[in-house]
Amino acid sequence: KRKKICTVTLAVLSGVVILSLGTFITSFAKEDSSGSQVTTMAATANLNLRDDAGLHGKVITVMPKGASVEVYSMTSAGWYNVKYKDQTGYAYYVYLNFEGTDKGTVNDGKVTHMYATAPLNVRSKPNTGSAILGSFKKGDAVTVVSKHDGWFKVDFNGKQGYCHGGYLD
Repeated sequence: KRKKICTVTLAVLSGVVILSLGTFITSFAKEDSSGSQVTTMAATANLNLRDDAGLHGKVITVMPKGASVEVYSMTSAGWYNVKYKDQTGYAYYVYLNFEGTDKGTVNDGKVTHMYATAPLNVRSKPNTGSAILGSFKKGDAVTVVSKHDGWFKVDFNGKQGYCHGGYLD
């Protein structure tokens, strides 16, 4: 009986974690022209775009590493409903990252938005010794262009600067 209770509890907790991920993704999404929530992410590896959420879904195409993908929603099993070029389908969440590729940028130059988790300085270069161009307040939306070694290149008052990733979510 104890084993069954532990199994059920673990299953419920796993479901909560996956649903929380979906809520997190849509929390930083913006609306597209149809009113749907959308954000841009990047494939971190060559990634199958499938016609259904799951490994049983037919592969429509392979999205190359670094490809920019519009993300609309997430299933309870961790599959994103995405659009790549003119094709829509599903891709598994593990291989998509809104921070960009391991080299630090989405290949097509699209941007995404993050939010300052605390008052946050914008610097001229990606280090704490560089000049401060200004700052964001906690909760401000930050337009992120790319990621560089833990620093994010951001748009700030028409200029580009850098913010440390530890204060962006």
